[in-house]
Amino acid sequence: MNYEDDLRMRAVLSNRDIMEAMNKGAIFIAPFNEENLQPSGYNLTPTYFVYSTKKKRLLPLIKENNSVYVMIDRNDTVLIRTREAIAVSDNITGNFDSKLRNTSVGFGHISTTLDPGWEGQLLIPYNNPTNKKLRFDIEQNVSGKIKYNAFVTVTFNHMNSAATKISDNTSGRWDILDNTIYRHNSWLKRNKVGVLEEIADKLKDRDKYGLQNYILDNINDKEKEEYYSLENNSTYSDEEYEIEKKELLTKFLKTHVRKIRIIYEEEMLDSIDIVNRYIEAKQEFLPFRYKIMQYIKKHIYKIIGILLAIVAIIIIYNVYKNDGVNEKTIVGSVAVFCIYILCPTVIKVIEKVFVDKMK
Repeated sequence: MNYEDDLRMRAVLSNRDIMEAMNKGAIFIAPFNEENLQPSGYNLTPTYFVYSTKKKRLLPLIKENNSVYVMIDRNDTVLIRTREAIAVSDNITGNFDSKLRNTSVGFGHISTTLDPGWEGQLLIPYNNPTNKKLRFDIEQNVSGKIKYNAFVTVTFNHMNSAATKISDNTSGRWDILDNTIYRHNSWLKRNKVGVLEEIADKLKDRDKYGLQNYILDNINDKEKEEYYSLENNSTYSDEEYEIEKKELLTKFLKTHVRKIRIIYEEEMLDSIDIVNRYIEAKQEFLPFRYKIMQYIKKHIYKIIGILLAIVAIIIIYNVYKNDGVNEKTIVGSVAVFCIYILCPTVIKVIEKVFVDKMK
């Protein structure tokens, strides 16, 4: 849709320009958080959808210490689906830039653009060019409040005239989504992929339901009559019809922009929930061997400690077995030591009793 008659601005949009464009319906950002609005751009945050182009699969989530993150392999490029959906008019474009906090730990710079007329959530390519795995944070619970990792900033540019070519890029990349449904699943759950298919279909339906439909859902009866009259007018050529239709939708949007912004925000929040539910459901389908490896990685130091303790006890037992050392005492010592290492709750109880006695 074309807003060049309304927006008296050129080049990069400031925070004030972005707000003006949003108030006039030239830019939609949903969900919108004023904390993410920058002097000359807007910070974008990730969903749980992080797809490895190297492994051809979704990266598994790691949840610990009030954080949710993924580990990105060396020399791997991932596609990260943003929480935010963006819709822009035909004369607004944009660029994406990495945040310094991420590039400073080794992640590469982003080089991609936002096309005029774009609408939907975004898939942002993110590269790890280093020779080691890098942690990519998604969200963190800080004092009961979820803080999302602002990993990329989009800057908006207002062009001198509206673009007439339609972008060949589409939001969502359903081909990638479909590919993840059937790959890297436990053989025990292969007959239950219908759960994943159902959630994926909901996401596709949401992606297809564009801004035009939100506009048409919220116009009054007189405006609907005007729109259907245009639809049924056979005197227009295809090109003339598209021009008239765009102008009519633009008029409707200007009239109902505040209401449509609220509805768009609600729908995109629901879209985030669908994406994250799909990823969490997919986690349940991971092969059992992966879950075992994840447990080992998470508790590696505890496991090593237990093994060393057992080895030490065996050595002590063999050394002192002829000196009257009670076998049950040794086995009991090993058991207590293992429980102390493996069970955080037991650790706290033991430490509390010990501290109380010291007092």
